[in-house]
Amino acid sequence: MRLTIGFGLLTALLLSVVALSYVRLQEIDASIERVGRVNLPKVEQAHVAIDQVNVTARAIRNAMLVKNPEDAQKEIDRVLQARKEAAELYAKLDKEIVSPEGRRMFDVVMATRKITVADQDKTISLLKAGRKDEAVDVLINQVRKSQGDYIKALETLIKHESALMEQAAENSNKIAEETSKILLAAAAAALLVAIIG
Repeated sequence: MRLTIGFGLLTALLLSVVALSYVRLQEIDASIERVGRVNLPKVEQAHVAIDQVNVTARAIRNAMLVKNPEDAQKEIDRVLQARKEAAELYAKLDKEIVSPEGRRMFDVVMATRKITVADQDKTISLLKAGRKDEAVDVLINQVRKSQGDYIKALETLIKHESALMEQAAENSNKIAEETSKILLAAAAAALLVAIIG
């Protein structure tokens, strides 16, 4: 009879360990998947957006440096293409960012982008009108600041999403550590049952 009870207890412990392990592994997998499918793509998209900001900055500068209007227009076309690509990124991010804090940060990015685009457009308009000195003044005194604010807003968003990835990793580590302790306790209990039974 004791043998039957001992075997029953060991079987129950084994099934409990298997069930617990399965549930905990699923939690770790969900946490890792969230990082890979949600947070990391947002960070990557924000970095690409910063790259597009830098492309526009170089293109506007180049438009001011070239000698003929055709080359200047090619650089302005680069600005427009970079903006288009950034807009596509933001359309994705707009759908993917759902947390209140993330939404607030995204709204700041979009507000600073609007100011930067307006300042850039003013610079381009002055350049096209042949008022290069004024265009340079706007570039140095307005675009530089608004663009800096824009990049800072993107960097803040990146830090937020990176922190969420770190939290997910810490959560996975915590779950793994807790599961290890529970499994060791279950193993000790099984050993005790085997010795007593």
